[in-house]
Amino acid sequence: MDRFIDLFKNSLRYAVSDWKAIFILGVFLYIISYLEGTVFKSSDIQNLSGLIFIVILFAFSLIESGYSCKILEETVDGSERPPIFANYLDLIRHGLKDELVVLFYMIIIGVILFFCFELEFYKYDFFVRAMGLFFVGLIYLTMLGGLLNLAHHHGNFKSGFAFREILDLLDKIGICKLVMVYSFIVLSEFLIYRFIFVDISSNGIVSFIVNFLIIPFFVIFSKRLFALSSL
Repeated sequence: MDRFIDLFKNSLRYAVSDWKAIFILGVFLYIISYLEGTVFKSSDIQNLSGLIFIVILFAFSLIESGYSCKILEETVDGSERPPIFANYLDLIRHGLKDELVVLFYMIIIGVILFFCFELEFYKYDFFVRAMGLFFVGLIYLTMLGGLLNLAHHHGNFKSGFAFREILDLLDKIGICKLVMVYSFIVLSEFLIYRFIFVDISSNGIVSFIVNFLIIPFFVIFSKRLFALSSL
């Protein structure tokens, strides 16, 4: 528990060390959120303007994902401050690697869930679904290890699928610590998005603080905490 508290304090100091990075990340997150609401609710998605919005949304999403990867990578390398927003093509490349790694594991998870919950196994349904959820959990942890291994190898794409190295890394971290850290991250982000973001839409000042300060702060904080758990 003392180790977890130290990681928490370190991540907190790291996140507040550069308010400029927090604000810029907040701008990207806000634009991504706005474009998602515009593109996927529009009936003109097949028009030229809709396609342009999709391309911009994809690029901005990769930049945000690439920045998160940079936080993991630079934390592993010993950095004590968030990365600066520069060389956006490099951020897009990092983000693309991250998204492809996640996509690979999520496809496997999707296949398992489909197999276990869409097909009929009659009296063995409970057993098959329980085993399916167990394997989904294992694959999800492997995905997290893959993202961390990617950071430990400076974005080498193959390291996201180097299963022996990933298992060794997870063993080094300890499943209990990884689960505890990631559970805290998921809970924190859920509370922010569910109970703060939804309820402040009518208040401009509060909306600004949440969108451009609090939410990006938690993104930087959570990525830092995630990376520190592997050291």
